[in-house]
Amino acid sequence: MAASAAWRRRGRRTQRSRRCIRMAPVPFTEEWMVAPRAAIRIPRGDVGESLIAGIDTSVPGRLKGRRNWHRERYCIAAFMRHLCATAPNVFPAELIRQQSPDFMLVSEVYTRALAIERTDASAVEFQDRLDAEATLSDPEAKFLPPHGSGSADTWRRDLRSAVQRKSSPNRWRYSVPGSARCLLAHELMESFMFVDDDEAHLARGVLADAQSTGIELDCIAVIRGSEVRVWAGKSAADLLRS
Repeated sequence: MAASAAWRRRGRRTQRSRRCIRMAPVPFTEEWMVAPRAAIRIPRGDVGESLIAGIDTSVPGRLKGRRNWHRERYCIAAFMRHLCATAPNVFPAELIRQQSPDFMLVSEVYTRALAIERTDASAVEFQDRLDAEATLSDPEAKFLPPHGSGSADTWRRDLRSAVQRKSSPNRWRYSVPGSARCLLAHELMESFMFVDDDEAHLARGVLADAQSTGIELDCIAVIRGSEVRVWAGKSAADLLRS
């Protein structure tokens, strides 16, 4: 009887332990993106590039189920593709999904990590326009984005606002100590805004202004469409080896 009771107790413990075991969420799915902390190792070379190329970057329409994690996934995929093309020596690396900042990239090659925080780089009023567009019955009806002599100043102003929104130390409080900080600025205005000014020059000026006021930020990557189109600051490899 005693042996039988012991086996029953062991069986109950086994059942409880099985209930506690959860399979890790599939990377870049909703469950993975909204988890308090999740990670994936990205190899170097073709295997890593194929892994990144296979990320589902679909984003529901505005007011049709779009959530913040959709945009964060879209931007981190663009950023990782950019690193594969421009800084392949960063890999292999572990990409960690978390909060404050949104992601950490921990290279197995370099000792310094990269903290990554995403934000929108378009003015609130333009985002409100896009929300209004989504409610129009005519799918072809569009509000025209602002153009003209002041558009370069507008672009620079919006980028400065994006930097300011993410300047609080709380935005980076769970960074790996000593990590470099990169702001992913997602530009929603996907049209070519101006031709007389160098966007990279403007972005470098915004970064320098931020650093001169004590904001701890090492680089800005502006995403337009599905690509990193503007990079201000040291290269990723230089940041991680410094």
